[in-house]
Amino acid sequence: LYAQWNFTYVSSARLIYRVVGKQAVTCYGTTNKRITRASIPSIIRYKGITYRVTSVWLMLQNKSRLTTVSIGNNVSVIGKNAFYKCKKLKKVTIGTGLTQINSGAFRGVKKGCTITIKSLKLKKVSSKIDQSTSKMTVCVPRKKYKAYKKILWKKSRTVKIKKF
Repeated sequence: LYAQWNFTYVSSARLIYRVVGKQAVTCYGTTNKRITRASIPSIIRYKGITYRVTSVWLMLQNKSRLTTVSIGNNVSVIGKNAFYKCKKLKKVTIGTGLTQINSGAFRGVKKGCTITIKSLKLKKVSSKIDQSTSKMTVCVPRKKYKAYKKILWKKSRTVKIKKF
C-alpha cells in the first residue's frame, strides 16, 4: 500500500513531499516563504502509511530568512541547488544516511556556515561544497575524517574540515 508516484503532500510544518518510490518520498520545498528553521524528518505518515524521506531537492532554494536546517537519518541525497542562495543559512545538521551531495547544494549560503555530517556513508560530492561561500566549516565523524577530507578537498581546498 502506497500512494501514487506523483502524489504531493504538504505537512503541518509546511514542507512539501513527493512520492518517489514504494514508501519513499523526497522533500522538495515549502509553502512558507518566511521560513527561518526547517526540520526534515526521517519519516512522514500520511493516511496510515509511513514513508521514508530519502532525499532533499530544490528544498529551500532562495529562502532568504532560513538560518538552521536539520535533516533526518533516512536522507541519502542532498540534491542539486537544494539550499542555493539561502543567504542567512548558518547551520545544517545532516543525519546518518547521507551518501551523496550534488552540485551547488550549499551554493551561496552565509559566510561561515557550519555543516555537520553525521553519516559514515558519504561517497560522492559532485562539486565544490562551499561554492560562492567563504569560511565554510564541515564537521565530520572522527573515524571518517581522512576519507571525507579527501572527498571534500578533491573539489574545494577552501573548506575547513573538523572532526567530532
